[in-house]
Amino acid sequence: MFESSDFATLSDSFIASRISILDLPNHDYDTTGAGIAWDYSAFTPVSQRQVRFSDPDFTGFRTAYLFSCSALCYNGCYNDCVNSGGLPFICAGACNFDCSSTCLSNWFTKFDLAEKTNDSINLIITTIEDIFNFYDISQDALSQVAVGAKLSGFPIVLEYENPDRVYAFPLEFGNRDTSFSNFSLRLDSIPGTGIPVSLVYNHSQQRFNHIEGWGTLTTPFGVFNDVLKLKSVTHGQDTVIFNSDTLPLSLIQQDIVEYKWFSPDFGIPLLKVTARVINGNLIYQDLEYLDSLRCFDPASVFGYQPFPAVINQGDDSVEVGFFSLSTNGDSFAWDFDDPSSASNQAAGSDAVHVFNEGGVFNVQLVTCNTSCSTPLCDTFSLPVLIIDLSTDTTTALAEIQIGFSIEALPNPFQRGLLININSAVGEMLEFQLLDLAGKPEIVIPAKYYSAGSHSLEIDLNGLPPGIYFMEASSDVRRCILKIIKTSGGIRD
Repeated sequence: MFESSDFATLSDSFIASRISILDLPNHDYDTTGAGIAWDYSAFTPVSQRQVRFSDPDFTGFRTAYLFSCSALCYNGCYNDCVNSGGLPFICAGACNFDCSSTCLSNWFTKFDLAEKTNDSINLIITTIEDIFNFYDISQDALSQVAVGAKLSGFPIVLEYENPDRVYAFPLEFGNRDTSFSNFSLRLDSIPGTGIPVSLVYNHSQQRFNHIEGWGTLTTPFGVFNDVLKLKSVTHGQDTVIFNSDTLPLSLIQQDIVEYKWFSPDFGIPLLKVTARVINGNLIYQDLEYLDSLRCFDPASVFGYQPFPAVINQGDDSVEVGFFSLSTNGDSFAWDFDDPSSASNQAAGSDAVHVFNEGGVFNVQLVTCNTSCSTPLCDTFSLPVLIIDLSTDTTTALAEIQIGFSIEALPNPFQRGLLININSAVGEMLEFQLLDLAGKPEIVIPAKYYSAGSHSLEIDLNGLPPGIYFMEASSDVRRCILKIIKTSGGIRD
């Protein structure tokens, strides 16, 4: 049995190893039943990452949530109050107070855990990226209650109308569970431009969970008894309605199958396998298992929220949350390029820093792997824009940072990639294709791109299948996309 109290907390941290995408089809993940001995001792890890949940308060999305929640609550509250005979000014004051209190209470009671993902959602005219999943955990369930993301650079929070019940506790052999979840996004203008548009994005999903096996699990990390195996199948539907037309490509159903092995001694699955159903075929895409730290070359990468980060005119400061996306490391050292601050440096995979003035700060993260006989380290730096609306300089820089996006199509891909570039200003851009260790596989020299939309075609037919990162960089930005190359089963 795996209970709610066995699940990971904010203080827990794990090391997960990933195997090569080429090795994924070479193992049997289907065998199930009672008293099974699953032997995966032959796994060969190729990279590692630190796995932990973040405090929702450190993600930078609380203000965005309170704003959207209060606005939605207020509209309904005010209309109900006035229609019931209430005086408009009394209704306005009462609803402002009630909605602010309700939304703040929801944030602290429903938003228990946050998890950064590498997913993105293409909405044709814009892209939802840098996605965080927010979870509520109770004695009965772990449920996803919201999605936080950047929409054209602006932080948004999409709250589920019906939460996604990821696990129904306790997990016991033979248990079955089904849940339906959905959320929506409506846009009246293109973010950051003010150009009128009518766009509706609807996401719905049906999840089927079955604890279909128990037994002994063996991985390179060790042998684990009394392990439960969960099979989770999700049927997802994303619909995009643009100017009253439902886009045909958005009607494709996304079917995902996950296998997870649980032990009450560990707060997250000992082993997790993810696959997609494509043209009726099960295509394995990722595998991670808990492990001890190994001597791999670290690759340092991080992100931050909120974006844009704007100085609060009330106290002349803004709090920014930083989160490591590094691989193969267990030691993290931050430098915020803010020497006037007493807390200019910090340690840990997540960090929070308070900036008291506007400008561009070259924030640096040094990620080290201390399991090697001589620790190995890698350094990643990123220009972080802090906007002070009282100065013209940082306002101009804000327009440069916000008015930029790239997307890679198709993703996953087999042979070639099309990189779509949208920029509000002209600038020199360099593109690099990085492997999981952060090493450049392909470098496209810097070239000037004028303001507007551009496309860049890249032939990657000779590249081995696997997970990579496409990086676009200039003097004022660094943008990274996760991309996957497959060996077959997916048509370009």
